[in-house]
Amino acid sequence: MIKLADTMLYISGFLILNLVLVTTAIAESWENLGENDKKLLAPMQSEWNSLPAAKQKNLLAAAKRWQAMNTSERQQAQARFKRWSALSPTQKRSVLKRFNSFRNLPKRDQARIQRNYKKYKKLPDHKKQQLKERWKKLTPKQKRELQKRLQKAR
Repeated sequence: MIKLADTMLYISGFLILNLVLVTTAIAESWENLGENDKKLLAPMQSEWNSLPAAKQKNLLAAAKRWQAMNTSERQQAQARFKRWSALSPTQKRSVLKRFNSFRNLPKRDQARIQRNYKKYKKLPDHKKQQLKERWKKLTPKQKRELQKRLQKAR
């Protein structure tokens, strides 16, 4: 069974990853929250009413997504959060920078990258390892040239 602490870890982690801009939001008092939301957000109760409306909105959205997940999805989310928590601040900034770069790409390019990633994930482990080793052996100049060639091939 999933522990409440794990649930809150996921919700907190999701907020770190959630880069949605909130244009307008109205603060919600703790007393007006539904019972399910109160259970999930219980660790936030003492500070809830003093949180900015945008943060409350993000926490509530994360709680709703959590409630909609099945057990497998929750376990995957927890594993992702644990990996995220293990990253250093520098690594987290790097991940967020790459994430934002991806989000700023045209939808067509995002779709292409996702398709290629799915193909990569289906490769046998030994093929993945071969690709990683080949990439590591390239000089920075060779990597840039390869990336340019791939850009032109699109």
